[in-house]
Amino acid sequence: MPSTPTKPFPQPDSASTPFFQALRDRRLLVQRCVHCGLYALGSYRCRTCRHAVEWQPASGRGVVYTHTRVHLAYHPAFESHVPYDVVLVALAEGPHLIAGFRDERRRGPHPGMPLVVAFESANDTWLPYFVPEEPAHRSGVANNLETP
Repeated sequence: MPSTPTKPFPQPDSASTPFFQALRDRRLLVQRCVHCGLYALGSYRCRTCRHAVEWQPASGRGVVYTHTRVHLAYHPAFESHVPYDVVLVALAEGPHLIAGFRDERRRGPHPGMPLVVAFESANDTWLPYFVPEEPAHRSGVANNLETP
């Protein structure tokens, strides 16, 4: 019986290791400049004032900035998933994050759509994806959804 291919996984570097470590606990982190307060992702220093950045918990909320629907499996591990949606999320804190999009109601993503983060298990760790933000999420209930 053929084995199922393993999905490729990002290889963390020294700048992104805290981000991926937090995902294991199903937490989303962003970086914030210790001097000017600008939020960022994937940086050693603030892109504005060049001061140090520190990792802080993110709200897990954002909106669709843009999106695409992928119709081709560019890796064998994704063959059973096509078509699937990928979104560029403008996080509430400001940085943008690329992630998968899922919606049980089969609504397609659209710019400005409110989203909340969820997490899926992958290669002995967890990865973020986003789902439409429902009214229960807006009141602060359960933003750490998991796939069954």
